Amino acid sequence: MIGAERLMTILTDALAGSPGDQAEIVAEATHQGVTRYAGSTIHQTTVLDELHLRVRVVVGKSVGTASGNTLSVDPIRDLIQQAFRVAQMREPNPEFVSLPAGQPLPTVQGFDRATAELGSEARAKAIRTITDLTAERGWTAAGTSISEGREMGVVNSLGVSAYVPRSMAFLRALPDSGKGTGYADSLSWRAADLEAIDVARRAIQGCERNHDARDVPPGEYVAIFGDLCVAETLSHLASHGFNGQAYEEGRSFLSGRMGERVMGTNVTIWDDATDSRNLAAAADHEGVPKRKLPLVTGGIACGVAYDSYTAYRVGKESTGHADGEVEANYIGPVPNNLFMQGGDATLDEMIRSTERGLLLTRFLYTHCPDPKRVVLTGTTRDGTLLIEHGEIVGAVKNLRLTQSIPELFEGIELLGPPRLCQDWWSSNGMGRTTSYCPPIKVSRAVFTSGTLF
Repeated sequence: MIGAERLMTILTDALAGSPGDQAEIVAEATHQGVTRYAGSTIHQTTVLDELHLRVRVVVGKSVGTASGNTLSVDPIRDLIQQAFRVAQMREPNPEFVSLPAGQPLPTVQGFDRATAELGSEARAKAIRTITDLTAERGWTAAGTSISEGREMGVVNSLGVSAYVPRSMAFLRALPDSGKGTGYADSLSWRAADLEAIDVARRAIQGCERNHDARDVPPGEYVAIFGDLCVAETLSHLASHGFNGQAYEEGRSFLSGRMGERVMGTNVTIWDDATDSRNLAAAADHEGVPKRKLPLVTGGIACGVAYDSYTAYRVGKESTGHADGEVEANYIGPVPNNLFMQGGDATLDEMIRSTERGLLLTRFLYTHCPDPKRVVLTGTTRDGTLLIEHGEIVGAVKNLRLTQSIPELFEGIELLGPPRLCQDWWSSNGMGRTTSYCPPIKVSRAVFTSGTLF
């Protein structure tokens, strides 16, 4: 770890005397360890240490950028000069207003040094717990164990000075019985919160049910979405629906509907990076403080996410959702510390209340072919189970869901206790969407086709 004092001193010294009307430096350092296993054997362990710096210089309404990976004053000053020259050559952007001004940051709990510095031996020990339990049944297992520490420093000429450390630990298990697979994972900002035995047992239970899969026709079903499935839906809502740029440009399902009911009355969704039940952080990539942002309350649309650029051009305030992406990858401000209000229904209660329906473990490779309606399409994976007369009667072959998420959330009948989940297919690093969300039972899920397996 670089540490707050050293990182912020270097950035502050480099910023002093910057040319242009405004200037900003963002530095982000990452230490990540990844251990992968397959066939119950570890086959890859990697350690990543990287540093990214991004500089912005404003001249009038022109903004120049430059990037580098050296944390010392003189090279950063060279980047500032480079960004200044770029700004001088660029056409003015009439929609640019200003970089954000400095504000006090909240105190959050989202960094654990032991997690940030976790070694490969600790990750291997957790994996061994999983492979030993699956071996008792004559099965194999695959999966991943990740530990990560990240520290970000942001300074600008308008008084922003933000140091934001974060940590993350993740463990997943995919047991394979030869007849079917299971899946379970655990995620936290503290590695000590991850219990390998619990992950293994949940994955094994799913695998025990997932064998001799039968065909069922596509169509409309009552369905129980596991929390991982719900996290996948929330990720797409965040990118396409709760995105302030999409909202202002009329591309969001919320555009023109703020204050209206857009989902079932039992749906409440918010974003809050200051809540330690999620992967907490005190500020965004512009140094703007994080805070709780209501998005849907009792089914009523009440908010979207903004960064400073998107907010200032329409006369609003940033909600602290700048993501630090370069211009070529910029999709707008996206809330990525989501919460969905749960309930007290257990999974067994959801199953017993279902005359005929499906229980879904997770989705694979989802995408959104209709962003305005937030249509989710993707195939089920690692256990799609048929329920009849309140009991699981067997596994079925995977199906493809294709449905508008707001429409899906119109028919939520039961909600269970929430858990921290993450969408692992949408992007890289801790910029992924994390969701503290519940399993749900819905009255109508639309499956448009089957799969070959």
